[in-house]
Amino acid sequence: MLFSCSNSLEEVNEMLENNTPLGEVSENVTLYFSDNGKPKIKLEAPVLNKVAVEKEETEKNKKKGKKKKVAMSSNLICPKGMLVTFYDSLGVEESQLFAKYGKMTSETQYLYVRDSVVFTNLKEEKLETELLHIYFSKDSITTPEPVTITTADGIIKGEGLTSNTGFTKYQLHRITESYYNLKDTDKQEN
Repeated sequence: MLFSCSNSLEEVNEMLENNTPLGEVSENVTLYFSDNGKPKIKLEAPVLNKVAVEKEETEKNKKKGKKKKVAMSSNLICPKGMLVTFYDSLGVEESQLFAKYGKMTSETQYLYVRDSVVFTNLKEEKLETELLHIYFSKDSITTPEPVTITTADGIIKGEGLTSNTGFTKYQLHRITESYYNLKDTDKQEN
């Protein structure tokens, strides 16, 4: 894995203005996440900020009155967009997600994406929304926001969605509009 690191004065000032703790800033990053040697996710981002986060005290330490932090974890923030490729259990590409902003919490296996989110799968179905919550450990994607799903058969619009992380099985919570592409039966009969 190769990537370059730099902290320009503008990036440092932006992080300070947004009350973002200073961490590592990398440019043109490609990260691979695997499970038992099989690829699960590929994350590509023009800018990636790695910010250290202290874990909360354990209940055991709270009861003893100790104020010891157990360890550090990290958040990966993609402030200038990200492309995430998901792979199935055989390592075959299953779907892709693009968003203009993303934040991944490694400790809880959670990805938050917003702003012009586009999620496509191998069936050429496309989900468009402004916000998605992705819980990898639960194999779940949710949003309460308006969504548009485009398929070969038409367009479905609704509010709220639940899906698996591969966007191969999904359910809209409330359908607001739908358009069905009627096939020209005269051309099919000839």
